[in-house]
Amino acid sequence: METHIDLPPAAPPRPHQPLPISEVDEPEEWAYAWDRLSTTAPDDKAEACPHCDEVWQYMGSVLRPATWGATILHQFRHRHHPRTKNRRYELIPASPAFQRRHGCK
Repeated sequence: METHIDLPPAAPPRPHQPLPISEVDEPEEWAYAWDRLSTTAPDDKAEACPHCDEVWQYMGSVLRPATWGATILHQFRHRHHPRTKNRRYELIPASPAFQRRHGCK
């Protein structure tokens, strides 16, 4: 005789802070993030400042909680942007696959 037990649905995984990505450890996500940077700043992805040779740098990935869940953002910085002559940051949302692997929707 079979016994049927109704179990409550499993809780969704809780988002967790990802480790910084690298070209070696996460090549697909690395390429995804840099590609998206080129769409937010298409004319200056690798633009070096003529005064100090600064270029875009990947600074890490952050988990941003929200009321409906959480999202992971890859942070890039240009310390002396050639057009603005100021520090500039870009936050690039992680790929959907990367988000799911870290418990985000």
